[in-house]
Amino acid sequence: MVIVAGPAVSSRLFKRLLLLVGILLSLTGCQPLISPPSPAPTAPPPPAVPAASPLIVTVQNETTQGGTHLPSAAAVREFYRARHGAPAWQRPEHPDLANQVMTAIRESAAEGFAPADYHLRELDALIQTPATTPEQRIEQELLLTDAFLTLATHYRYGRLNLQAVLPEWQPQRRNENLGALLETALREGSISTALQQLLPTAPGYRALKAALARHRQLADQGGWPTIPSGRRLQQGDHGPRVALLRRRLTLSSDLPADTAPTIDRFDAPLHAAVRRFQTRHGLKADGVVEQNTLKALNVLVRRRIQQLIINLEHWRWLPRDFGSRHIVVNIPGFSLTVLENQQPVLTMRVVVGRTDRQTPIFHSTISHLVLNPTWEVPREIAAKDLLPKIRKDPAYLQRFGFRVLNGNGGNGQELNPAQIDWQQVSPATFHYRLSQKPGTSNFLGRVKFIFPNPYSVYLHDTSAPELFQREKRAFSSGCVRLEKPLELAALLLRDTPLGSREGLDAALKNSTRTVRLPAPMPVSLIYQTAWVDDDGTLQLRPDLYGYDRLIEEGLEGQAVRKPLPCIGGCGE
Repeated sequence: MVIVAGPAVSSRLFKRLLLLVGILLSLTGCQPLISPPSPAPTAPPPPAVPAASPLIVTVQNETTQGGTHLPSAAAVREFYRARHGAPAWQRPEHPDLANQVMTAIRESAAEGFAPADYHLRELDALIQTPATTPEQRIEQELLLTDAFLTLATHYRYGRLNLQAVLPEWQPQRRNENLGALLETALREGSISTALQQLLPTAPGYRALKAALARHRQLADQGGWPTIPSGRRLQQGDHGPRVALLRRRLTLSSDLPADTAPTIDRFDAPLHAAVRRFQTRHGLKADGVVEQNTLKALNVLVRRRIQQLIINLEHWRWLPRDFGSRHIVVNIPGFSLTVLENQQPVLTMRVVVGRTDRQTPIFHSTISHLVLNPTWEVPREIAAKDLLPKIRKDPAYLQRFGFRVLNGNGGNGQELNPAQIDWQQVSPATFHYRLSQKPGTSNFLGRVKFIFPNPYSVYLHDTSAPELFQREKRAFSSGCVRLEKPLELAALLLRDTPLGSREGLDAALKNSTRTVRLPAPMPVSLIYQTAWVDDDGTLQLRPDLYGYDRLIEEGLEGQAVRKPLPCIGGCGE
């Protein structure tokens, strides 16, 4: 660390003297003991060094004099450069600023952060023992500034450096001048308020934060019991495993606490509690404890705590304001929700991409929809998915209304599929273009919803509605299939002739038609494995694509975000 103070002059000796004087004046408030020498007659006299000479702190590396690592070294440097070196935390009108920072650091645990990451121990030692040397004062000054800027960056943008772990997952770009925020907080004496305004404001975030607090309390009390493996449990059974099941579901609030938690019979209330547990874990809600349900029951409370922390991190990558109308597709939740004024007005099940063809995470805007769409089959799907079916069944193309065209681009010449020796065609030599005609067999169904994105992904109807009855619905090649496509179309076309089922049904009797929406609708494809419903029910889902695991590994491996210099704005 290098400390420089005072104005620039021609003499190197004079500079060094000013350095010493500036430090002494800023940190001790003493009057100068030695006056600076007069400049040469040919040079203009330098400005007088005031009694409150500014301290200019330049952090050359990422550690303080005391050896403490500064995650926000660059941001700290820019902060003091913008202040022309003036110390920030010595304010008689707000003598409790340091204690406010300590309180904010401790409160960060409730948001899923580790207070130790923000100099808790070092600052506590410095504050408990008042600084008596310039070095100690400098150390405290730097640590307070670094703690605030690091915590502010993590509150606003998330702790994880997402691009280092999941580069294909693009969070919302934002711009926040955190240096200016710190200046305001110092001036107004409002450290906690300044930090809290950086957190997500959505009710869903606050509800998930409350769920984290409840699970931590459970962990402090010893967690819930593990149920030994054995035969399936169902209504009418009894024994010690049933007693453990009852206690397990009571602790997770699936079973009311006043239902005799010591009895060992699988009665009707316990059956209802099992169904409730299964529903909020995305399992078949039949009230029977079989292998999948038992596995979910035996997830340790500390693992659920980690899942909640990771999903709080997810929230920090989402838009701060979804607007008055928004469509949200939760991929591991296999669900779509239309929100108006933060209230759900339409929900439905969806089918998402397989684990080897994942539905991407991104934000866009639906601009139009297509009624009776054709399906221009992507080459990868045609060569890898459809070719084996064509080779097995020569009538496959005709039965499902596919046209075969020569080449992969342009209009191409239509070919007779019966004249092609499909047994000699391999995925590597597949040079045809397949186009499926509109109709009841079309894999896109009767309507598709278009929004710009680099993945060629869209929402659409399906000719296989039976898949919506499955628990795990990852069957597509990346697009999202909708359980209620016509309901969504009518909602988006509200106040138009097509804004009713009758109007849509009439239009669907005609040929392919592109319809622009009267008001484009934002859409977000997100990834949440834990969330809280409007009725307060905590929903938990398996980590479909393994993203939570990668995020956890990134956090444990310290792939954390290093704050950028924040003067003039910080952003993705």
